[in-house]
Amino acid sequence: MLKNIIIIGFMGAGKTSLGKIIAEKLGFGFIDTDEEISKSLGLSIFEIFQNKGEAFFRQIEQKKIDQFIGQKKIVLAAGGGAAPALLKLKARLKSSWVVYLEWKFVDLWPRLKSLPDRPLLAKLDHASLANLFNERHRLYSALANQKINGTTPLEQVSELVCDQFKQMANIPKRSHNFRE
Repeated sequence: MLKNIIIIGFMGAGKTSLGKIIAEKLGFGFIDTDEEISKSLGLSIFEIFQNKGEAFFRQIEQKKIDQFIGQKKIVLAAGGGAAPALLKLKARLKSSWVVYLEWKFVDLWPRLKSLPDRPLLAKLDHASLANLFNERHRLYSALANQKINGTTPLEQVSELVCDQFKQMANIPKRSHNFRE
């Protein structure tokens, strides 16, 4: 039985915004892994990357994701680089509906340029970022139960995800709130 929803995708894809909308519609809790890591360490994600390094961050990320996917009735917005951690936990993902908020790099690039606090944006040039995007796209695709075009309005995306989740979790359509 499906217990929760995990939203994956590249940085800046809109996972947090979408996750909050879906959580509200289903009456689920919402967790943003980056926010939880930042809160637990008392540092911004940028500071963690700068002071402790990406490898340290990825270790903490995997532990947090492992902790969260065991919960019920949550929507989890996974960090943009969480795909390798999720692949390591793939057997545990069977009780989760994994949604890939999919973009083309050319469409996402204008959004990325406006994000001031992303550590990888500070150190990667356009070509390197595009390569990283392509690598992660393959991982996200391998993990996803549902792919949604990121350029679709979030309200419409949230309806598609909720409808599909309810169908897969055998929740009656007349129910507007999962807690009912």
